[in-house]
Amino acid sequence: MTTHGRTGLARTLLGSVAMAIVREAHLPVMLINGHQQADYSKGDYHLRTILVPLDGTPLAEQALPPAVVLAKANHAELVMLKVLAVQDETEVYIVHEVGGKEAVDYDYMLGNTNLEDYRYLEEVSARYIPADIANTTIACAGRPAADIATTLDNHHCDLVVMATHARAGLQRIIEGSVAEQVVSTANVPVMLLRGHLPPPPAKE
Repeated sequence: MTTHGRTGLARTLLGSVAMAIVREAHLPVMLINGHQQADYSKGDYHLRTILVPLDGTPLAEQALPPAVVLAKANHAELVMLKVLAVQDETEVYIVHEVGGKEAVDYDYMLGNTNLEDYRYLEEVSARYIPADIANTTIACAGRPAADIATTLDNHHCDLVVMATHARAGLQRIIEGSVAEQVVSTANVPVMLLRGHLPPPPAKE
C-alpha cells in the first residue's frame, strides 16, 4: 500500500492508517511513500539487494526469515546493517562481505568501535543466512534512520525489510519510530512486520 509518509506534527495529529494496519496485521506489509519518483506500474522492479536494519535485539531479527525467503526467491543479496547510536561525531564503519557480484570476502574498519557489534552481525549471519545467499554485514555509528537512508543509497538497495514495535498512542509520540522515519524518507519500498516479544517468564 501507499502511505503519505507524513512526519512531525502532521503525523502526530493525523495518525497513520498504514502503521495502524502494521500494528494489526499478521503478515508483513509493504509500504511505498507517496514522495517516491519510481513508477512501479512499468513492471521493471526487481529485487537485487535487500536491506535489513538490526539493533541487536531478537525483535529486530524477526525481519530476517522473510528477508531470506525473498532473497532466495529473487537471487538477491542481503545487506544487514546495525547502527550504533552514539552522541559524538566519531566515524565508525565496519563492513564484511561474503559472495556478491565479484565473490569477494573482505573486512575493513574506519575509526574505533566495539567489536562485539561486529561479532554480533557475524553470528546473526551464520545463524540466519544460508551459504548460497550473498550477504554483507555493516556496523556503523550515528543516527539510525539517517544511516539506513545512506546505506540504501550506497548499496543500491531495492527494498528494506524490518521489524517494528508498531507502538501506538502516547508512547509512539514520545519515543518516535525509526520504522516510520524510514518509510517517510526511503526511495524504495519498505516491508514492515510487527515484531512480537516473548512473554515474560512466569513468576514462581
